[in-house]
Amino acid sequence: MFSRIILLALGILVIGLVLFGVGTATGFLHVSTEGITFGRVADQVAVGGPPQPRTVSADELLRQAGLNPETAVKPLIASPVPPQESPKPTIAQAVPASNPVPPPPAAQKPVGAPVPQKVDAPQVAEIRPAANSAGPVVRVNAGSTAAFRDPRGNTWEPDSYFDGGEIVDRGPIPIANTDKPGVYRTEHYVMTGWHKDLPNGRYAVNLHFAETCPYISGPGQRVFHMNVQGIDCRDFDVFKEAGGRDRALIKTFHVAVTDGRLFIRFDRTDKNAPEINGVEVLPE
Repeated sequence: MFSRIILLALGILVIGLVLFGVGTATGFLHVSTEGITFGRVADQVAVGGPPQPRTVSADELLRQAGLNPETAVKPLIASPVPPQESPKPTIAQAVPASNPVPPPPAAQKPVGAPVPQKVDAPQVAEIRPAANSAGPVVRVNAGSTAAFRDPRGNTWEPDSYFDGGEIVDRGPIPIANTDKPGVYRTEHYVMTGWHKDLPNGRYAVNLHFAETCPYISGPGQRVFHMNVQGIDCRDFDVFKEAGGRDRALIKTFHVAVTDGRLFIRFDRTDKNAPEINGVEVLPE
C-alpha cells in the first residue's frame, strides 16, 4: 500500500514538472521572486491601463491542476542537505616537513622522590692478621752478655733466641750512621736462625748490621742469605750496602705472625758466614 502511494506521488510530480516546463516554454508561466505569473503578458490588458500580469501562487497553480498542495508537494520536498565538511588535515599534513612534531616531554620526577643510589659490586677485602698494637716490643743486642740502654731510653736484651753460632765483642770502636753505637760493637755470627714466640699480628722487624770484622776489607768478602718470616733476602753484603766498614745499616721487613712464632733463617755461602748485631721487633 505504501509503495503505491509513493508511485502515485512520483507520477503527479512528473506531470507537474512537465506542465511547468511547457508553461514556461510557451510564455504562459512566468517565474519571479514574487511568485509565478500565469498567462501571457500581452493578452492581459486591464481596463483603463496597461496590461498587468496576474500573480498566481504555487499552491493555486497546483489546485488548478487538481492537486492538493499539502499532500502533493510537501512530502516530496527533500530536506536540505547539509554541506559536506572537508576532511580535517592530519598532523602529518598540517605540520610542514621542516618543522617535525616535537616528542612529548619526558615525565617529571616528583619533588622529593628518592634518587636511586648506585650500588657498587662488593669488594673482596684482603685477609690480613689483625693489627697488634698491644703486642710486645722485642730488642736484642746480638753478641752482648748484658742488657743495653740506648740514648732514647730503650732497653736491649742481651744475646738470646739464636739457633747456633758464636758471639764477639769488638770493644769501643767508632760506628758511623747511628746514635747507639753500643748495639753494633757486639755481634752474633755463624748462626742458622733466630726465633721468638709472639702473639699473632703484624710486625716491623728491624735487623741491625755493621761490618766490624778486621778481616773484611771490601765488598764481596761476606755474602749470605736471609729469610724473614717467609720474605727472602739473598746475596746480602753488609759491607757493600752500608758503604764500608764500621757503618751502621738497618734492614726492615714487614711481616705477619699467624702461628704464634716469628722466625728468621740465615744461610751461609762460600763467601764467609752470616753475622748480625741487633734484632728489633715492633708491633704494627
